[in-house]
Amino acid sequence: IVEGIATKKQLDRFEEEDQKLVIGIRDQAWQAYLAPILAERQEVARLLDDLANESGHKQELLKYKAALLAIPHPLRRDLFTTIWKVLRVTREEAGAARQALLAWEKREDENNRERYGSHLYNPSASSALLVKEIKPIYSKTSPLVNGFEVLNACFAAALARDARIIAFGEDVGRLGDVNQGFKGLQEKFGERLPKFNTSIICSMRCKFCRMILPPCFGAPKAGRKRR
Repeated sequence: IVEGIATKKQLDRFEEEDQKLVIGIRDQAWQAYLAPILAERQEVARLLDDLANESGHKQELLKYKAALLAIPHPLRRDLFTTIWKVLRVTREEAGAARQALLAWEKREDENNRERYGSHLYNPSASSALLVKEIKPIYSKTSPLVNGFEVLNACFAAALARDARIIAFGEDVGRLGDVNQGFKGLQEKFGERLPKFNTSIICSMRCKFCRMILPPCFGAPKAGRKRR
């Protein structure tokens, strides 16, 4: 405005147009996500109608159906929860409609495993799950130590082996981590370790920490600012 590039009226119009654009994209994405779930809900509702018509628990099943249809933004979890309730109520029945509902539940459960669980791990040839296991070898004189001591020794060995390695994070300060994985490493490799923690989640738990812990890098004293 000061430089005369645009007027306040123009900037207000740009902002209004951008808001409409972003809201439109948001709504479009939400509908694209919700539409297949709504279609699946209608399938379940039809299957529940069929089952209710041949079941001795018709009124109870129709109540479950109505409750499912009343959810404004259903999740697939809501569909399965309703199905499991219905199957439990009709556990002593074995009609064709119940078998159809069971078949739908089994098919969609397999689809959901693919939908939500197929890429939790790298599925390619470079997957860590394909790395062959190397069994540890212990001598008869190998000491029995705590797990944090193993991690501590590994960190120390890595820092000693390669001068290019540095560490930063919420648990590498002088305290050495709640689990002591960096215990003593400040004294050995202080120039490559920060003198303070780089907070990741500590800021969310500081109030809790102050209630149960003495002052430390995870629970700062009142008035002390984080760096």
